Amino acid sequence: KNRLHIIQALEERVYNDDVGGKVQERKHLHKIVIHETWLFGDNYQYGIDDSTLKNVLKTYLKDVMKRDDFEEIVNSEDNSELGKIPDVCLWSQYSLGSLGKENLVIELKKPNKLAGFDEKNQIESYASRVVNDARFPKEKTRWRFILLVKDIKPEISSSVNQKGRQRGHIVEGENYDVFV
Repeated sequence: KNRLHIIQALEERVYNDDVGGKVQERKHLHKIVIHETWLFGDNYQYGIDDSTLKNVLKTYLKDVMKRDDFEEIVNSEDNSELGKIPDVCLWSQYSLGSLGKENLVIELKKPNKLAGFDEKNQIESYASRVVNDARFPKEKTRWRFILLVKDIKPEISSSVNQKGRQRGHIVEGENYDVFV
């Protein structure tokens, strides 16, 4: 019952134009997402939010992978490419069997912000940095990158509506997916 109330309230804040214009990304949506991770499935738990990809790597190695050498791993290479800051990261609570674990990297946009090339490039850049950095676990680990928006601009419509793919699934790699 409580979950239905949260979904209804979230829907009201995003789709009611009288309210939606006042809803902010960080002040409102961000706080809901970090406290209501079940919105993405009960198999996810809070990981880290509003932190650089460097800190995402560090937290993942320390808290999920239980590595004692996480500092050495993170500092073993240049971290200048890991300065971008995704909004929220969720980790799998449970293993997916032979598939391992799946993690979500989420970028939020306020309801009156339409996704265009810039926003699409933003979520794709997070994916590129994670999948091209050998320090991020890849074996038995799947990464999902999600840009959450109310609507899109026509300029990315063809990316969001690709033949043979679920609507919004814009990129698929060996161990990662990107969604708008």
